Amino acid sequence: MNNTLPNQNFSPDEESIDLKKYLYLLLGNWYWFFFAFIICIGIAWLVNRYTKPVYQVTSSLIIKENDPGRASSGIESAIPALQILRTQQKVLNEIEVLKSYWLTNKAIASLDFDISYVGVGRSGFKISNQYNVSPYIVIPDTSKNNTYGYPVYIRFIDKEKYKLHIEGKPDINAVVRFGEPFRSDGFNFTLVQRDPATFDPELSYYKNYFIINSRNALVNEYMSLLTIKPNDDKRGSVLFLTVKGDNALQLTEYLNKLMEAYIQQGLEDKNQTAVNTVNFIDQQLGILNDSLQGAERTLQNFRTSKRLYDLPTEGSIIYNRLDKYYQDKAMLELQGRYYAYLLEYVKNRNNLNQVVAPAVMNITDPILADLLTQLNTLIAQKNELQFSMQKNNPKMAEVDAKISIMQASLIDNIQNLIRNNNLALSDTKGILAGAEQELLQLPVTERQLINIKRKYNVNDQIYTFLLQRRAESAIARASNVADNKILDVARVDNALPIAPKKKMNYLIGLFMGFLIPFGTLVLIDLMNNKITSREDVEKKTPVPLIGGVGHYLGHKQVAVLENPRSALAESFRGVRTTLQYLLKDEKHKVIMITSTISGEGKTFVSANLAAMLALGAMKTLLVGLDMRRPTLLKLFHMESKPGISQYLIGQAGFSEVVLPTDIENLFLAPAGAIPPNPAELINSHRMVEFFSKAKEQFDIVIVDTPPFGLVTDALLVARFADANLFMVRQMYSSRDVLEPIGELYHKKELKNIGIILNDVKPAGYHYHKGYRYYTYGYSHGYGYGKYSNRNGYYLEENEDQEKSIWAKIKSVFKN
Repeated sequence: MNNTLPNQNFSPDEESIDLKKYLYLLLGNWYWFFFAFIICIGIAWLVNRYTKPVYQVTSSLIIKENDPGRASSGIESAIPALQILRTQQKVLNEIEVLKSYWLTNKAIASLDFDISYVGVGRSGFKISNQYNVSPYIVIPDTSKNNTYGYPVYIRFIDKEKYKLHIEGKPDINAVVRFGEPFRSDGFNFTLVQRDPATFDPELSYYKNYFIINSRNALVNEYMSLLTIKPNDDKRGSVLFLTVKGDNALQLTEYLNKLMEAYIQQGLEDKNQTAVNTVNFIDQQLGILNDSLQGAERTLQNFRTSKRLYDLPTEGSIIYNRLDKYYQDKAMLELQGRYYAYLLEYVKNRNNLNQVVAPAVMNITDPILADLLTQLNTLIAQKNELQFSMQKNNPKMAEVDAKISIMQASLIDNIQNLIRNNNLALSDTKGILAGAEQELLQLPVTERQLINIKRKYNVNDQIYTFLLQRRAESAIARASNVADNKILDVARVDNALPIAPKKKMNYLIGLFMGFLIPFGTLVLIDLMNNKITSREDVEKKTPVPLIGGVGHYLGHKQVAVLENPRSALAESFRGVRTTLQYLLKDEKHKVIMITSTISGEGKTFVSANLAAMLALGAMKTLLVGLDMRRPTLLKLFHMESKPGISQYLIGQAGFSEVVLPTDIENLFLAPAGAIPPNPAELINSHRMVEFFSKAKEQFDIVIVDTPPFGLVTDALLVARFADANLFMVRQMYSSRDVLEPIGELYHKKELKNIGIILNDVKPAGYHYHKGYRYYTYGYSHGYGYGKYSNRNGYYLEENEDQEKSIWAKIKSVFKN
């Protein structure tokens, strides 16, 4: 039967976070946080100092949305989304062009990136890219082989010499003068000072080295560094180019050179038609030039020798007719050469944007112009699809088929034009033959002048015509501007340092300086399964908490007699008062005191509780039933006497085993000799007789038993007890020991079950396994809290002695 009221704070299903406990845990271990902050901030400082810096450089381009002279189709005009889609497709194509290998190679080829200069600090951790600021310049010998990607270490000896070291098999070590060529297997270069006037070996880095870069590796590296994003507006065509690296100047120069190469390439593509036209005309002019000069000399010599400077009327008429026919013949021959050029171009080349336009040669055939335009459109469409589709894509195959059909149609048209041109040329030659027959009727001198003059005028007029067309093409080329343009160039002063992020690293250091120790303390606390406070008992078991016994630092086992006004004595008075309240209806009271495991202080509490009851004028018997490890005689400094074990086997009487102590009203029944079968003896009828006599002769009986978690002795004794007190010890007993006590309470097989919390530390901080935890102290009755001595209710040992200043300072850090 269980008469005690259950613990009102018991909440088995409620798991709450004790913020106050963790606050005290944090404050009590402040030095962990102090050292953690110092270490983490130090690590952040080292990271900021020795991490290779990373900069971000950005520029922007504007991409022209439509091709020049290309009008939107009716569908695109009706559906703006199609025009937006075409613009997006063009922007994506231009992104691929900017990230292409050939354009990157073209940009790097015009930059001094072939040598990487590196400086290393004395610690060996700080590495600096010395682009354009290294104190020396490497001039590789391009006529000989050089090893790419291998560091060559340089240590300056003085202003004239340096020591060179190349790790390899075998190592290369040499002292070389500046300006003196170095020759070795795979290494051929010359070192010169960048600025001899300011060169100072003492101001250079502790260690220097350079690397000769492979062009292919450089191109691939910078292709991977480049990031291109269009503006957020989907209808826009602005591209933002971004590169990240360890040298802002180098990144800036690369980005600007890349955009310059891109714009220049676009302009060259746009001008290629004019360039091809000029080249074609120059070829024709070269053919005509010799003929024109020869005809001019012949005409001049004939007029001088024959003294004939003009033709009579009849001769002039025939000459004008012949001149017209010969001009027609010369133009047909020029157009014939153009058709041949165009036919060869269409058969052997894919890009017709660069072909000489028919209009340049006065060819106005609308079918030819339309076929060229359609074929150019299909080829441009194929080029766009190549950036976003695989070669085996059905859409690509469809476009290729259309190009083949259009190319065949164009070739047929050109061949028809060639045949028609040949027919016209044949007709013109026939007309010329008739006109030359009329010429035979003129005098010989006039005929000769007409032929010479006609040949000169035809060549001169064709030559003048070609010169005019050449000038027009040159003007068109000079007036062309690039379709795309640079919006913002990259600037060194706008380079954004993105690593190391110094402020962020310091914030992370502060955060980790708090998180690591706090997490460690919380982890230790969570892994600590010991009972640390009253709350641990109240939340884990319904068994009521009778009271708490304070921490004892003295050496005397019966501590309540050593200092009756101490806090420890007051805690036992509190337990005594609670027991008197619980057992007020019992005439003769038997109190069993046990524990779950050894070392929880049950014998110490039994002896001091018995002494405190005796001091309260109650005739008290302390019974030692821990017959396996008897210690009560030693505790009271008494000689070995017959005890309970002898009584239970009939070798001693009741009066022989009940011994008076030095404490008034306190008697002791020791355990006696250690028997081989304690449980059987406790379960005998002699044990019943013993407790009957004890109840008759004493006001209260305190029974010290073995831990019930180890042997069954305590449970056998519990049938005689009016109150069963279980000892748990702060920072010693596991929380798991509360579970079997709770089970006994629920079964109601034992009367008046209660728990006493032993070894309760005073309110403040205490150490346990390297960290400080906080306890709230103890008080009397059913609970304990901060026990204060400010009103003088108890007297601690040496309390009246004044503390020194140093002791007060230490107490601040201790508590």
